[in-house]
Amino acid sequence: MSYKVTAALVIVPNQDGASGDGYFYQDAVIADGFNDKRCKALVEAGMVEKVKAEKPAKDEGKALTKASSKADWVAFATDDARGDDKLSAEDAEAMTRDELAEKFTPSGD
Repeated sequence: MSYKVTAALVIVPNQDGASGDGYFYQDAVIADGFNDKRCKALVEAGMVEKVKAEKPAKDEGKALTKASSKADWVAFATDDARGDDKLSAEDAEAMTRDELAEKFTPSGD
């Protein structure tokens, strides 16, 4: 289950304890599995809400474009990117939509 931030800011410690905390601003989506225990507590506090994980538009027969939503780009970066290009949820959320699009869009598009 993914979570959408409804508060101005939430801080979610990374479960591995090694890579630091995730800072998620209002309307950000915290990917499934990032730190479910903390996210459940934030749901109870009314700071985040449960949402279905969004799949990139390409799963619906459409290719992602530079104008695709940040949620689509984050889902792609964390679920569908291959090899060294795949990002953690924390790293993907820390990037802007335009930075994600630049990273994953072949040059010339």
